[in-house]
Amino acid sequence: MTRNFDQYLKINNIWPSPQRLDYSLQCFFRALTLNGKAVLEIGAGQGLASVWCRLHGANRVVALEPEASGSTKGMKQEFEKMADAIGLKGVVEYLPVTFEEYAASNTSKSFDCILMQAVINHLEEEATKRLHLQEARAERQRYRETFKEMFDILKPSGVVVIYDVGRRNFWHDLRLKNPFAPMIEYEKHQQPKLWNELLCQCGFKFMDLRWFTLYKLRYLRFLLSHMIPAYFLNSAFVLRCIKS
Repeated sequence: MTRNFDQYLKINNIWPSPQRLDYSLQCFFRALTLNGKAVLEIGAGQGLASVWCRLHGANRVVALEPEASGSTKGMKQEFEKMADAIGLKGVVEYLPVTFEEYAASNTSKSFDCILMQAVINHLEEEATKRLHLQEARAERQRYRETFKEMFDILKPSGVVVIYDVGRRNFWHDLRLKNPFAPMIEYEKHQQPKLWNELLCQCGFKFMDLRWFTLYKLRYLRFLLSHMIPAYFLNSAFVLRCIKS
């Protein structure tokens, strides 16, 4: 089935390569087993990461992509088309709702892992722009409320996995487009230290942080997976916090 998934990605030109997708998600879940686990993906897009999790052992996967909240239209239809083509129809639960809507009706501690891939800033985009400011008390409180809902929906020792980019970047600080990631609006992001602080205020405990190395530079990741090299590239990171 994994082979069918890889072929579907290639044939439909959905991802630059199955190897790149696998590389990214292996970095996200390193040392975490998915076998028999329940995974919730927030901001799932077409559901590629959710499908990957199911194919790598997760026994329950729920993907949330709220099309009515400004995301790309038609994602649910694309997901269903893919799931049908690779033999996973009805296996991954794909819902076009926000996390807040889902959490309101699913209060039991039912997930082992929550994945947010390039989505944490979109939960409250206007608030995210101001979170680093001392006077942003209301904005920080909105995120604390969301993180508390995540805490409540996780099982004991459940993990939140966050992939995003930091606010600080060499090119952006010079007011230039980043040649490695020209579409990123760094002013709409925050440093992982701030996200960790907010999560810890809601009962989570810091697990680990790794600065993400671009796929093309993966063979140099032992040199590049640190804050300073990332600052000169795209400032991407993977932050993981555990329900203590």
